[in-house]
Amino acid sequence: MTPDVTVIVEWDNSALAGSERARQALAGLAREGAASSRRLEIVLCYGEDAAPQLAAAGDGLPAGCRMLHVPGGRYYELKNHGVAGANGALVAFLDSDDRWMAGKLRQQLAFMSANAAVFSFTSFRRISETGDKVGHLIRAPERLDYRALLTNTAIATSSVIIDRAATGSFRMTKTYYDDFVLWLEILKRGHVAHGLDADLLRYRVLGQSVSRNKVNSSRWVWRTYREIEGLDPISAARCFVSYAWHAGLKYRKF
Repeated sequence: MTPDVTVIVEWDNSALAGSERARQALAGLAREGAASSRRLEIVLCYGEDAAPQLAAAGDGLPAGCRMLHVPGGRYYELKNHGVAGANGALVAFLDSDDRWMAGKLRQQLAFMSANAAVFSFTSFRRISETGDKVGHLIRAPERLDYRALLTNTAIATSSVIIDRAATGSFRMTKTYYDDFVLWLEILKRGHVAHGLDADLLRYRVLGQSVSRNKVNSSRWVWRTYREIEGLDPISAARCFVSYAWHAGLKYRKF
């Protein structure tokens, strides 16, 4: 039977791949599927580094979880292979070190149905690498179109659900902010990302994560404006000022 929703789990961090908290995240994902009226498919994508840890996880993986090995796969390649192998029209994302809160799938799917949304995301809280520190709620804006997203990188990948039947096919590209660039591409087609302001995701902050280095992140946001989106210097500067303001609000405290 064809699933309604496919969750692409990017299992890219070898240190977390065999950890108890990552297995718990997957078990929670399986419970979400069981509690939902929608048929759920889990596609776990991994590269060489994670293979030993996944073998050690063994029975800790949810029943029916489909494994997809991507030799030498980087972050964007893992997600691309997962999307290509997905059977559901609705595609959700979950990084192995993040965690969905109880009821996320059910609430977000109901939200999408009520708002005729083809792209949705949620509010979230950051957590420390060990999980012992929980940050303030980072609220999802009500809606983001292409121009709004340029000025506010508010979308956490692990909170996203996309209706591929409506948006058309998509792929991430090899770039520093592969997810941000993809969201821009989809919204540039005329779609709107609808934000569900509910506390439904825990985003783990790792020491080597892309978004942790704010100076480097800022440089790549500017390069995205100029080199990928083709904005002129004045338009890019206006977007960057707004981006920096929103980022300051988001990261003013943990």
